[in-house]
Amino acid sequence: MSCHGLLPVAARPEERAITAPLSLYCEQLRGIRTGLGLGEPGRQILAVTAARPAEGKTTLCVSLARMLAASGLRVLAIDGDVRCPGFGRVFGLEERPGLAELLRGTAQLPDALGRDKLTSLSLLCAGGERASALDLFLSPALPALLAALREHYDIILLDVPPAFALAEARVLCRMADLTLLCIRWAAPAPAGARGAEFAARGRRRCGRHRAHPRQPRRPCPLFPCRRRILRPALWRVCDEIAGRRTAPFSCGARGCGACAAAGAANHGPG
Repeated sequence: MSCHGLLPVAARPEERAITAPLSLYCEQLRGIRTGLGLGEPGRQILAVTAARPAEGKTTLCVSLARMLAASGLRVLAIDGDVRCPGFGRVFGLEERPGLAELLRGTAQLPDALGRDKLTSLSLLCAGGERASALDLFLSPALPALLAALREHYDIILLDVPPAFALAEARVLCRMADLTLLCIRWAAPAPAGARGAEFAARGRRRCGRHRAHPRQPRRPCPLFPCRRRILRPALWRVCDEIAGRRTAPFSCGARGCGACAAAGAANHGPG
């Protein structure tokens, strides 16, 4: 998993590609495009997902789509988050047929497509069929629709549901040529982001992906307050170091009760 860009916090980020094309935010978007090689052969459909909701995947998808459309490319953005759609809020679109109706066969593509007011970006909302979203995505209609759209657009962006939340994310990511995982800075645990990567790839997590196999737990005798997990091979080494100490060990934190208690027990008062 490679990092292709770090997007800074910005006011109204969905419009930065139009209102501030020379900003750092837009420069990072261009870096993402270059790093992914969007538009090159075999890199036409990009799925944008996240580990969990509220990571900013819809904002990233819209910003990237508008930046690409402003450069003169034929771009289509599809809201694939049928259960929690976001394009209607961002683009202010009224109720209209969308992806779900196209897959069910109750609407035609010209009636479902919309147009962005700021760029030439084409839009396809999620639609109103939310109950059977997974069944629709597993039907043969989805590959047929994406194959037809490849002929009319240079780049297609899919706003995919969070990989940990809904099973539809795995289906859509398999249909795409590339998958971009959006991670909010300091929000998710690293394990969550790593698990979302495996979910987007359609792979199962197993024991060989752990850093260490499960082993007996024992607190560290040097710094009990940190609750470190020691492997059996390190128990004897830490015990020898703690036994040679002539003064209580301390982690450096002022008033650490765990270190004070451990020092009093091992070395006596004072």
